[in-house]
Amino acid sequence: MKERPVVIGNRARRQVAFVGPYGVGKTTAVRSLSDLPVVSTEVRTIGVRGAAQPDTKSSTTVGIDYGQWRGPEGVVGLYGTPGQERFDTIRNQAVSASTSLVLLVFGHIDNALDEADRWLERLDAGELGIKLTVAVTRLQDAADRDLDDFRDVLDRYDTDIALESADPRNRDDIARVVMSALRLPALRRPKQPTTTLHVVREEVG
Repeated sequence: MKERPVVIGNRARRQVAFVGPYGVGKTTAVRSLSDLPVVSTEVRTIGVRGAAQPDTKSSTTVGIDYGQWRGPEGVVGLYGTPGQERFDTIRNQAVSASTSLVLLVFGHIDNALDEADRWLERLDAGELGIKLTVAVTRLQDAADRDLDDFRDVLDRYDTDIALESADPRNRDDIARVVMSALRLPALRRPKQPTTTLHVVREEVG
């Protein structure tokens, strides 16, 4: 009888996590790119308001959304994280030191640059450096700013932080952003536990 290994667990060799404010499109980005049905943790919102789209978002992520994309560099795990500060602990526990981060920020709201700056500080962007990619959404709706304005904000933390503009609904846009993040070397940090794969030996007769 032959033994057939059955692998249970995460097949992705690389991981990219989308972070950013409430309603910016993190879950949408995962769904746009994932080749598999997304494991979603969205729930209906009651009285939750976002900075950019108050009263218009009917659900919010309270855990971690997960999908997978088979890109040129192999299978990539895609994580969508909650935007509210009260869920920071969930995000920090789910995102390992080897995960590349994509910060999605609004480009069209009045305080877009201040909000981007607040999130960069919240993520300790100066320490992340080349591990972080920033993607600006809805920049075409901004009348008085462009990517150069966001570049100035990023450079105050680290000039190596990658900057893109993207529509979370557009698969090609998100693929480009993810590829940008994956091509950046991972930051060297103390080793943390990673997903364990269990191999079950199944007899085939």
